[in-house]
Amino acid sequence: MIDTETKIYKNVMEELVDKAIDKEFVKLPKKLAAYLDRRQVATYALNRLPPLYASSEEGENIQKKRARQEMSSEIESAVRHGFAAVRQDPLRNSTPLQKERVSAEALNDYQAADRALKQLRKLLNRPHLCWDNLVEALKNSLDRKTRKEFGRQLRFQAARQKGEAIATANSSWDSTFLR
Repeated sequence: MIDTETKIYKNVMEELVDKAIDKEFVKLPKKLAAYLDRRQVATYALNRLPPLYASSEEGENIQKKRARQEMSSEIESAVRHGFAAVRQDPLRNSTPLQKERVSAEALNDYQAADRALKQLRKLLNRPHLCWDNLVEALKNSLDRKTRKEFGRQLRFQAARQKGEAIATANSSWDSTFLR
């Protein structure tokens, strides 16, 4: 069972801002780069940009594409302003937030469920399969499989009956003509 408290969505904007910060950090002198706190720059930029949440791989790709097409200059600008703001007024005595702790069991359950869903996507040849449409997809797939199997059984029974009829005719012919 998946722990409903476990985060299974993400703000794609965070990743895009981190990449933009990486690009800017490379351009900085080493002493200045060591002085600046990336988290503060990211926080500054993220507070000035819209969130782009996604809960699936497909949604994540759509949000990234949208951001590259529509918001790349805004992201770069927010990051540059973040560097300038943190250079002018760094929060040196701040205590960083700690990462949320997810129980190992909950994480394992989520990962196992995610692997199972990916396997079902391949097995059923349904790339857009998700937990919301899984039951219906399985029902349809099983219905098709059942219909195919039922058709096979009917053909087998017909062939068997035909074979029995032929065997009976052969037996009858043999007893009549081979005496």
